[in-house]
Amino acid sequence: MTIKQLLKSGYAEYDPDPRFQNCKRFFQKRIRDKKGTKYFINVEYYDFPIHGKPHKGFEFVLHYEKDNYNLSARFFSNKNLEEMEKILEEFFIKNEFNYYELD
Repeated sequence: MTIKQLLKSGYAEYDPDPRFQNCKRFFQKRIRDKKGTKYFINVEYYDFPIHGKPHKGFEFVLHYEKDNYNLSARFFSNKNLEEMEKILEEFFIKNEFNYYELD
């Protein structure tokens, strides 16, 4: 997966949260259907050394609402973007999460 693929797939880039020092770039995509906004996928790009060797990678973060609580789920994976989006959609459906916003 590359930053270029994220941008081409509809992710917008924003400034990373300064609380996460190792997060170098931040991307977000709104997942919608005809009923409204289901959820957002946040992708954090990290670039930092581990044991003196460079470590680069993407972390997927989903924010869901169900009943009266919010859930943040973090996914680390080396799968391609399409596979990750499919996994996250299945997670949303299986857990019967509420839509973020209905139209």
